[in-house]
Amino acid sequence: MIDGSQVQDLALNGRNYMQLTTLIPGAPLINDNQLDLMTSLSVSQPINGQRGNANSLTVDGGFNLDSGSNGSQINNVGLNFIKEVNIKTSNFSAEYGRMSGAAINVVTQNGGNKYHGSAWEFFRNEKLDANNFYINRTPLSTAQRTAGLTEQPRPPLRYNNFGWSLGGPMPIKKDKFFFFAGMEWKLIRRSTDATLRTLPTRLERTGDFSVRLRGTDGIVGTADDGVLRDPLSTLPCTAATPTVAAVRDGCFPGNKILPNRLTTDGKAIAKVYDVMETLAFFYNDTTAANNATYVRPNPFEVRQEFIRLDYRFNDRHSIYGRFLHDDYVLTAPYGTFIDSQLPTIPTERRRPGFSYQVSYTWMISPTLINEAKANTAWNGQRIPPVGENWKRSTYGFVYPQLFPFGRYEEGIANIDIAGFSSFRGPNASLLSPTTDIALADNLTWVKRSHPESRSSGDSQSQGSERASGIHRSHRVPEHRKSQHDKSVFRRRTARELLQLQ
Repeated sequence: MIDGSQVQDLALNGRNYMQLTTLIPGAPLINDNQLDLMTSLSVSQPINGQRGNANSLTVDGGFNLDSGSNGSQINNVGLNFIKEVNIKTSNFSAEYGRMSGAAINVVTQNGGNKYHGSAWEFFRNEKLDANNFYINRTPLSTAQRTAGLTEQPRPPLRYNNFGWSLGGPMPIKKDKFFFFAGMEWKLIRRSTDATLRTLPTRLERTGDFSVRLRGTDGIVGTADDGVLRDPLSTLPCTAATPTVAAVRDGCFPGNKILPNRLTTDGKAIAKVYDVMETLAFFYNDTTAANNATYVRPNPFEVRQEFIRLDYRFNDRHSIYGRFLHDDYVLTAPYGTFIDSQLPTIPTERRRPGFSYQVSYTWMISPTLINEAKANTAWNGQRIPPVGENWKRSTYGFVYPQLFPFGRYEEGIANIDIAGFSSFRGPNASLLSPTTDIALADNLTWVKRSHPESRSSGDSQSQGSERASGIHRSHRVPEHRKSQHDKSVFRRRTARELLQLQ
C-alpha cells in the first residue's frame, strides 16, 4: 500500500499514479517515457509475468478500465485526489477477481472535521532536458548556420500540471456531513521523438529514376545502369549481368517515365510525398534510406473534476457519493490507433470519462460489516482526423471509391510502396463508446479463531456486448490458531476495519 503522502511526495515525472506500480517486486520498467504512458492512459504494466492488459484497475472498488480494450483507464485520478494506492499481486480476497494480473485500487480523498485545502503547479521544460540523440546527429541547415546556431535546438516540452483541492465539514451538519472537491489541469506542449523515414527524391516524384538505377560506376547513362520496364510494352527489358548486356527494348528510355504516361492518381501519390517533405524536420534529397527526419507536434490537454460527499448517520451507518470526470484531448500526428509512417492523418483523440459511485456501509454488529456499492463509469473514444492532409482533394486523387458513403468519404487510401515509407487515411478513425455498470456487496465477518472471513458478490454490465456475470467466494484460512497464535492474529473489531478503509 502507498499512502497519500507518498503518492504526492514521490518524484513522478509523468504525474501519473500508474508509475507507482514499478516500485513493487515483479514489475519491470518497459517504457521509460512516462509522458507516453500518461497521455495514452495506458495500464500496460506487466506484473509477475502477466500481460499488461491483465491488470484490474478500480477507483474506490469501482471498475476503471475501458472494457473495449482493457488497455486504458476511464479516469486517471489526479495525485492530489488520492488517499492511498493499494496494489495486490496475489492471494486476493473475495472482492477481487475478474482479471489474472494485479489488482490496483485507488482510494480517493475524503473530508474531515477540519478544513484543508491546497493549490499546486508542477512543470517541466525542455531547457531542463538533454537533447534527443537523433536530433543531435542531424546536421545544421544553411538557414540555421546563418542564424548563428551551433547545435540543433531541443524539441519543445512544456508540461504544466496545476489545480486546487478543498475538504472539510459541511456547515449544516458538522461531525456528520463532509466534503472533498478539486479540479486539476494537465497541459503538455511537446513533440514526438525523432523518427527516420524514407521519401522518394524530387526527381523520382516526376518519374525520373535514372539516379537510383545508375550502375556500380555511379554514372548515369552507362551500360551497367539498371532498367525500368514499360508495362505497356511486349518487348524484352532485362538488366545487365556480368556476362550479358542489358536488353532495353521494352524499357523506359533513360529510366525516365514519360510525362504523358503519368496518371492523375500517380501524380497525386507523388504530391503526397511533396507535402510530406515540407513537414519534415530535416530532408536530404538523395536516394539513401532514411533521408527524412520527422519531429511533429503532439499536444495534450486534460481537465479533471472531482467531488466526494460523506455522510455518517451514526456509528453504525454511513454513506458516500463520489463523482469523477476527465475531459481529455490528445493530438496524434500519425493517427491514434492508425500509426501511419508519415503524418498524413493527424487525429484529435477526444475522450471524456465519467464515473459515479454510491457506497453504503452498515456495521451490523461489532464483528459483522456489510458494504453495498453501485458504480457506473463510461467514456467515448472520438478520434476524428484534423487538418487537410487526409483528404483526397488535397492531392488530386480521382480513383473511384468502393464505399463512398462512409464517415470520412473524402479520405485518402492506405498506400504502401516497396522501399519507401507508407501512409494512411482515416479508415481507422473510430467512434467507440464504453459503458460499465456494476453492483457489488461485501460482507466481512471477524471471528475469534480466524483473522477475518469475507463473502463478496457483484454483477456487472459492460459495453455493447452487455456481458454480465455474478461471482461469490468465501475465504477462511486453513490453519487454526492456538492460544499463543492469538497474540499474532489479534481480533479486529468492525470499527477498526472501517478505519482501515
